[in-house]
Amino acid sequence: MPCQKGTTTKGEKGKVTCDGFCKAGTYKTDTNLTCLNCPDGKYSEQGQGECTKCEKGHTSKEGEGGCSKCRTGRYTDVEGKAYPCTFCPAGKFAQVEGLTECEDCPSGSFSSIVDYEEQKEKGSGTTQCKTCPHGKWTKGESGWTSCTRCSPGEEYDAASKSCVTCPEGKYSFHSNDQIKCLTCPLGANCPGGNVLQIKRGYWVSGGQQTLKSSCQNLTTFETCSQTGDIDGTNITNKAVNSCRNTTLRGVKDFVEYFDICNVKQKISSCGLVDEDPECHEHVTCETEEEKATLACKANEKIPCQACWDTRKNVSKDIGGWITCNTRDGYSGRLCQRCIQGYAADSSTAMKCIKCNATEVNYLFILIGACIALGFLSVFIKINMDVAGSSSTSGAAQKIFLNYLQTVSLAASFPLMWPESVSTMFDIQSSASTFSDQLMDFDCEMAKKANEVSFVSYRIQITISNRPFYFLKRCKFSFKNKSSMHAYQ
Repeated sequence: MPCQKGTTTKGEKGKVTCDGFCKAGTYKTDTNLTCLNCPDGKYSEQGQGECTKCEKGHTSKEGEGGCSKCRTGRYTDVEGKAYPCTFCPAGKFAQVEGLTECEDCPSGSFSSIVDYEEQKEKGSGTTQCKTCPHGKWTKGESGWTSCTRCSPGEEYDAASKSCVTCPEGKYSFHSNDQIKCLTCPLGANCPGGNVLQIKRGYWVSGGQQTLKSSCQNLTTFETCSQTGDIDGTNITNKAVNSCRNTTLRGVKDFVEYFDICNVKQKISSCGLVDEDPECHEHVTCETEEEKATLACKANEKIPCQACWDTRKNVSKDIGGWITCNTRDGYSGRLCQRCIQGYAADSSTAMKCIKCNATEVNYLFILIGACIALGFLSVFIKINMDVAGSSSTSGAAQKIFLNYLQTVSLAASFPLMWPESVSTMFDIQSSASTFSDQLMDFDCEMAKKANEVSFVSYRIQITISNRPFYFLKRCKFSFKNKSSMHAYQ
């Protein structure tokens, strides 16, 4: 009969008792005639009828009487794991033996897939992770297989070994290991990150900021202070800042910056201003209470009206930041042109006003023409009556007319006139520009013109024909006067 579990006759024949025991690392069942080795991942002590699985974090080879801890760089999370233990995967490591799971690479370090394959070939697991190089990080997370560069709108902070978002007042459009956040140019608003918005009251080259989609294939970048490779490590610091960034004074002054497509853009103040306009964004001025606020009063400035729609919920996305306030009639370079349906206010420089209905405009034009003809007839009659006389009234009339015309011309210059002088100009110039205020040719001509530029041509043609009309009128009046004298 066979020996009991774990016992043996030590290979001797004819014995009547089983006085031998299977050694450690072997076992024998009731049916086996000899002791067998325990398979990988199992062990046994002396005289065992079966093998026991190694616990998690341990392993064994065939025929071993005990389990050993998984080596550094390896782990096992199952019982009875066959030798050897599993290598730590990419993004993890094991510095101590006997782990049931590997630890994640800490923030700022990594273990790549390439490292994992190399460790397998060498037969040794990952015992420590690599530190991210300068300019790269793991976004404050652990267990990464590679480091990533700072995103557009971020710069690398060597002290914390992490990427930090550009603070308010600075911006960055591109990604590079050594890129720096730039100071926001005058005339722009930089809330932080990769956002640069042109402020109300300012105009940017082309009237609209450039979209990233228009230059997706760029491989290099340029800023006012640096040039380099996009998503690269190479960068060159400029010896001198290549952008103008001085105090804005009037429409001739400007500042510069490089947009997202490496094009140097200019930021200029809209309209005729003597200093930076303090315009307020997204302000509604509908109720009497709102109109009384300082923000609404500040927005009454022409640059504030010309640039930026003041409606709420206007998109602030970069690239969609249109400068001209088309809702209130402004468009063109520096937002100094009125769109169709609006006309320039003759009494206020750069201000666009909404056109009246066609019928109203024609009525005003007719009334204005009648008044102008009546005034001209009276003026001609008075001059003919005093012709040849020594009266000073004729000379006084000419001097007064010339004075009004001079006042109108002086008021058109964008100079820093004192408030009292400006008020005088507004009152007195209205007399010499009466026809422009009453008869709005811009509105009607713009409706019929195929292009806005035709409006100025038609106005010039109309004005240039006036002297011929007036000469003809004078000749007709003089002929009638002569006929009357001859008849008498």
